[in-house]
Amino acid sequence: MSAIVGSPGVRGVKEGVALAGLGNPVLVIILCLVAGLLVGGVWASYQNGSKALTVVLAALAAMAVLFAVLTLAQVM
Repeated sequence: MSAIVGSPGVRGVKEGVALAGLGNPVLVIILCLVAGLLVGGVWASYQNGSKALTVVLAALAAMAVLFAVLTLAQVM
C-alpha cells in the first residue's frame, strides 16, 4: 500500500485534481462581477446608514477582489 500512496503518479493525480478549479479565466470574470455587486451593496448600505452591513459587505468585496487578482496571476 505504501508503494501506491508514495508513487509519483498518484501524487501527480491528487495535485492535478486539487488545482483543477484554480487558474480558470471564467472564475476571474465571475469573481470580478461578484466583487462589483458587493461594492454596489456597500455603497447602498452606506447611504442607508447601516454601518455593520457596510463593513461586512466591504470585507467580502475585498476578499473577492483579492481572490480574483490571485487567480488572475495563476492564469497568466
